[in-house]
Amino acid sequence: MSRFRRTQQLPSIPRKERSIRIARQFIIESDTRQLPVNPFSLYAQHHDWLLYTCSRAEQIYGRPDPLNLIRARADARTLRTRDTGTYVTVHKATARANRVRWTLAHEIGHIVLSHLTDFEATCLCRGGLTTREYRVLEREADLFAAELLMPMMIIKALGVTTAPAIARICLVSGEAARNRVSELGLWRYKPGALSTALRNQFRQFLAGEQERERRPSAMATDGNGRYICCPRCRNTAFSPYARHCRVCGLYLYNDCDRCGKRNLGDVRYCEYCGAKTPLLQMGFLTTASQDEGAKRRLVVAADDCKQMDSLLSSAGRVNRARS
Repeated sequence: MSRFRRTQQLPSIPRKERSIRIARQFIIESDTRQLPVNPFSLYAQHHDWLLYTCSRAEQIYGRPDPLNLIRARADARTLRTRDTGTYVTVHKATARANRVRWTLAHEIGHIVLSHLTDFEATCLCRGGLTTREYRVLEREADLFAAELLMPMMIIKALGVTTAPAIARICLVSGEAARNRVSELGLWRYKPGALSTALRNQFRQFLAGEQERERRPSAMATDGNGRYICCPRCRNTAFSPYARHCRVCGLYLYNDCDRCGKRNLGDVRYCEYCGAKTPLLQMGFLTTASQDEGAKRRLVVAADDCKQMDSLLSSAGRVNRARS
């Protein structure tokens, strides 16, 4: 007898609308308010979700490859313990950061979509499923992961239309971003309470990103320090000796008003006297804090992954001690 004693009939085809709707509900319930989404922090929010690297799982369970990732050639696996109902995910920490993020979002999908409870499965593996059944559930988890990491409504609101931009903002692979670009052309906004709540939750992020995209972090200059493009009107037609823009009259050098020294196009504070440069005073550049905020949002380093894994491992020990 199969150990998958199903209480519900497995779907014959992926439930696309359901998977996407539940992903959006999860985004709202987890109070996610900006991109990129951090799957590690989502695991940390749930006391009954434990996340381990392969090496950490081997230490805890006292045997090599306890969830058989190597044999299954899988990047991660999730099981639900029979006694406490705790979800345990084991993943390969050696993969690239973007791949790890997608893998964990996929595993979260299996949990939130109830793949491990609706069918009374203690571990999602091919042993108790037909090839077709397995692929259906995998596709549903992929649909969930895509919407979690790259919410269609938020991507659309940002006005992002290229794969490199989506990959940069959402910290996903080029392949995932290209697939999202294809789906953008088919997506249609459907008004409703869920859509309104999602948009409102990302309101501050959307405003900040749109403002940051409008203002560059630097203005390109030529060998003499003159702007290649006018910061005010974006005119690029200058005579060889022009000092002012022929369209709007803006002075074309980032010369300090206090000391008169010339600064390059990425300088916010004069390198000679410390005063604010014209580019910063007139609001043509992002501030240093805005740039730093963008870096914090867009950079998820391997060190952060290791720190989060350590934190979750500690939380897991506490949970086991309580049970």
